[in-house]
Amino acid sequence: MSDKPPKGPGWDNAPGGPAEQVAPDSIATKSEIDRVKQLKGELPKVFKRMQEEGGGRAQRFYPYILVRSILGDHGDRPLNVPFWESPDIWTAPGDPAAAPARPPDHGGSMRAGQPYTIYAHVWNLGRAPIAGVRVEFYWIDPNLFWEPHPSYGPGVAPRVGVEPNLIGMTRVDLGPRSSLACHTLVKCPRAWVPAGGGDECIFARASAIGDNISASHPWEAWADRHVAQRNIYVVSARTDVTELLAKLNATLTSDMRVQLLQVGAEAQVTLKIAAPKLNLDPNVQTHVLAELRADRSLHLPSTMAAPVGGHAPAAVTAMAGGHGVAAPFDRPRIIPSAVLRMRPAPGDIQPAGSMELMSRGGGVLDLVRHFDLLSPEMQRQVRQLDPPPVNQAQVLRFTSFRGDQMIGGYTLIIHGA
Repeated sequence: MSDKPPKGPGWDNAPGGPAEQVAPDSIATKSEIDRVKQLKGELPKVFKRMQEEGGGRAQRFYPYILVRSILGDHGDRPLNVPFWESPDIWTAPGDPAAAPARPPDHGGSMRAGQPYTIYAHVWNLGRAPIAGVRVEFYWIDPNLFWEPHPSYGPGVAPRVGVEPNLIGMTRVDLGPRSSLACHTLVKCPRAWVPAGGGDECIFARASAIGDNISASHPWEAWADRHVAQRNIYVVSARTDVTELLAKLNATLTSDMRVQLLQVGAEAQVTLKIAAPKLNLDPNVQTHVLAELRADRSLHLPSTMAAPVGGHAPAAVTAMAGGHGVAAPFDRPRIIPSAVLRMRPAPGDIQPAGSMELMSRGGGVLDLVRHFDLLSPEMQRQVRQLDPPPVNQAQVLRFTSFRGDQMIGGYTLIIHGA
């Protein structure tokens, strides 16, 4: 019996068959060598085509660092939705040495004088792995918009409550997005002890050589995927928030307008992040309550449902001056001054009988007290919502704009006493 395969097209053309010639000093056949050479010639063209047609950095062989600002965030910027409720910033009570690698939930409200561990969920959505990603954790006083003092930088001592205050930093390695190691929950190595009762804002930033933070927007999460922030404060009903509102008011700029919203179903994620044990008041529907213009006039916009994300469309500004406005109170409204406690403002309140509540001189305190500025006739038209019962919460959201671009905000979760 012959040890050679039978002749025929099924055998003669197979690798190693009679028609194949093995190259000298190699186990590869000539056809195999030719195919490898052809592949090497095509690969540069493939990579070039990926760069030209692949949709940017994320489709090339680069790392693509991200700390998400919203669910479904893929790093596209700018964002024009509430970006200060990052799902990638977590907290847990206690010192990092004793805190778990992964807490059971995002954490809840924080108290002054108690140590907390801060976490950041950091991602690499790029095709290339990256080593030595620097993850930084900061806190700053409550704000509606914040940009660092021009002198802030290495070697410059930050001013407490004005510039970012470093909590701690660490490093982590991330695999490519095809790997399970492309994301991880990173624990800050140092504990943070809130001094202001937990109303401070938390920042997380992630960067590395080759994928660094933007020089033009180093702290603005709406403009840079490397930055995330959490501006959420959980309080019980009838809590005095005068000092908090004063801090927010201090961050107003001359070109900023601010809207106050009550947030309904869109706040479900907000509660899971900052108050996982509370249920949302089902009677609250999302819409704008009042708007403070850049000229510091205060207006009552028409009742409008906000899109997913819970911010008001830019068109609401044009409708807020009393032109073509109908049924301004057609939805039940949270009365912020009834849910929250504030010290009396100086001066007498002058009730307004129109949609313009104040022509000038308004601030964040007036924005929250807007119902008290309504005339008695207008107040009687309002369908008021009761304060939240025990184990339920109502959500108020401050949203600041520069033009039509959302540049900052702050969220209050108010739970039943």
